[in-house]
Order: sequence, then structure tokens, then C-alpha cells
Amino acid sequence: MDLRPYRGADEGAVLALWNATLTHDAITPATFRTKVLLDPNFSSDGLLVADDGGSLVGFVLSLARLVPLFGQGLEPELGWITAFGFATHDIVRDAVFYAALPAIQRGQPAHRVRDLYFPENWEDMDGWRADLYIDVGNVWDAYLEVLRSHELMRGGVSSFRYLEYYDALGTVRGCLGGFRKAVAVMAPTGSWVQRLDYLPGFAPDTGGC
Repeated sequence: MDLRPYRGADEGAVLALWNATLTHDAITPATFRTKVLLDPNFSSDGLLVADDGGSLVGFVLSLARLVPLFGQGLEPELGWITAFGFATHDIVRDAVFYAALPAIQRGQPAHRVRDLYFPENWEDMDGWRADLYIDVGNVWDAYLEVLRSHELMRGGVSSFRYLEYYDALGTVRGCLGGFRKAVAVMAPTGSWVQRLDYLPGFAPDTGGC
């Protein structure tokens, strides 16, 4: 995988990643060109893409001032990351696949991952579904304490009410799962496939033999 500067031919792939991961801040080609590419502070070195054999799996957009801001100058000691997106689920699945291949030389032996699950994230719900409900009622108060330790959850970074949202979500998932509080996870497509000789409950009675 190569981390390289943006090229003009990358526009479609970058926009696809942007809109797939930043679902609450979607962007059109016209807006991307106007607000990003035509920004006087834009530099292709500040828009890096992760190129995996010709397929873009991630990007990060950053900038440093090239044009002085009135009253503040160039502020050369500062830089900003304004957007980033990654095909995380695809990267994880690829990593699981390659980790099991013994032909790949590495410091540790090849190994298989028994199960893979994707947790719920309100900012990335497209295509997600609740497959499993897990009882977390006995650790919920401790979980909320951990959330409160983050400025984002306390409302200092975003106006979105993260703490209230996730606390209420635990109740909703608990109602659906039959618990006081629960979390839901999604299993990868195809993971529910079972290989059986007979339908459940219809295996022939062998008489204990």
C-alpha cells in the first residue's frame, strides 16, 4: 500500500470514500472542486491518499496556510486536518484474509480470526444491521463514566448530544434484545451460512451409536 499525494484521476474514488464515511457531511464534485481544489491554500501534498494496488482505500485532507489570513499571517506553526475517510471494513476484511495465508513472510506465524463483528456507529449506518444483541447491563455505568472522560462526549467539541444518544441507544437495543442495556453488532455477510447434513431437528436417530 502506498501513501501518496492526490492526483486529478483520484477525484471519483476520493468522493466515493468521502460520501461513504462522512455521511453527515456529503460532498458533490462541484463543491469538492470549489471548496477544496480551488482553495488558495490547497496543495496536493496536503491531500494524501492510500493507494492499495490501484484501489484507493483512504484519504486525509490537511492544509497549512499558503495565503496569509488578515491579522494572523501565515501561522506557519499551525496546520489543520479538515477531512479524512477510510474503507475501514474492507481493510479489516483484507487484513483477516492475509493474516491466514502461510505463504506471506512475517515475523509471526499465520493465524486465523475466529469471528469478526462490526459495532454500531451513528455516523456510518449505511448498510449496517443489528445481528447480535449483547447484554451489557452490568457494565453500563462504567461505560458511561469512560464516555464522560472524553471532551467530545461532554459536548466540548460538537453540539451533537453523543452521551445522551449512546445512553438512549443502549436502552433501545436492550428493549429489542430483552436486556436492561445492550449493544448490537453486525456480522459479516455470509457468516450465518451453516453446513449441515440435515435440517435442524431432523437428524436421524442413530440409537446412540
